[in-house]
Amino acid sequence: MKTSDHLQNVNGLFSKVFYVFVGELLTKKLLQAIARHCTVICETKNHFGFEYENFEGNIIYQNAVLTPIVQIGELVKRLPNEFKQQYTEIPWRNIAGMRDIVVHSYETIDKVILWSVANTETPKIKDFCINLLNTER
Repeated sequence: MKTSDHLQNVNGLFSKVFYVFVGELLTKKLLQAIARHCTVICETKNHFGFEYENFEGNIIYQNAVLTPIVQIGELVKRLPNEFKQQYTEIPWRNIAGMRDIVVHSYETIDKVILWSVANTETPKIKDFCINLLNTER
């Protein structure tokens, strides 16, 4: 093997390792951000109260929940497909779809579904992200 061929192989390997490292780092940052936005939803509920009636009648409360849901959907769209295929227990497509509904069909959002997402789904997503981040240290 010529020296130039050897260097080309080393450069190719370095590029692959660098790409994997950057991809893993980006995924980690995205998961951290998703967990943060889930925490914002929890803090919003702490602030406004845990009753659906408070949520249903308060547009400020609704918007305070909608904003992090949009952000979570955006972040999910940026996760690598390989990652999403590896962790199928999370409904990645539904999360991204919820973001699209919120952004493009704001006036037709079902408040009961939004409340359910805030109370049931975001804690599961947050737990998933935190558990995965803690196991990869």
